[in-house]
Amino acid sequence: MQSVSNHYSINYLSNVIVSQRQERSTNILELLDNLQQIKCQLKQSEAQDIVELIEKAIEQCQELKLLN
Repeated sequence: MQSVSNHYSINYLSNVIVSQRQERSTNILELLDNLQQIKCQLKQSEAQDIVELIEKAIEQCQELKLLN
């Protein structure tokens, strides 16, 4: 009986982990999209120093996406 309970607990925790990973991936992709939109808007306003910071943030988000 205990092993059945443990099996369900492991399955539940596995599902929670997968769900959280998917949610993080979605959040990272949304953040990446928002940063790219901001970058495009800033390029039009010629704020090059801020564009460079946004580009660094985009690179970091892409790395996070790969690590996730």
